[in-house]
Amino acid sequence: MPERCSCGRGPEKIRLHAMRFVFCFLILVSVLEAAPMVPAKESKAFREIMAAVTDPVEDAVHQKVKFRINHIMMEKDWAFVDALPLTTEGKRIDYAGTMFEEWIEEADEVLWVLLRYKRGRWYIVEKEFFTTEATWIDWPQYFRAPSGIFPKRKFN
Repeated sequence: MPERCSCGRGPEKIRLHAMRFVFCFLILVSVLEAAPMVPAKESKAFREIMAAVTDPVEDAVHQKVKFRINHIMMEKDWAFVDALPLTTEGKRIDYAGTMFEEWIEEADEVLWVLLRYKRGRWYIVEKEFFTTEATWIDWPQYFRAPSGIFPKRKFN
């Protein structure tokens, strides 16, 4: 007669239930890990993402900047930022003397940045600074980035 535990089930059934539980737990953890999230302002991920975004912008506008963030979202090793660069005092940037001087009249002042985390740091995959079109709409398909990190499109 096979051994039975106090619950009346044989050891094979107990192992089967334990394996099912572990399998379901691992699936749940992987799903939760993959969900898009807004990094907390105080988090290391937020600071690293914004540092990667800040450097090329400061180089382009020849001054220190801070950002009004409209959207920031990350999922696994991808992040998307929609922000408006401002002076350190929080005012609009004067683009005189920069490569954007002529664009200010013709394009929208936007900054969209797609980043990927590789080899211990965030890299810019694509960025758009001053544009007349919402170019980021194609980025999920073109770069195979998770669509959950991008702003939800609003249709009129």
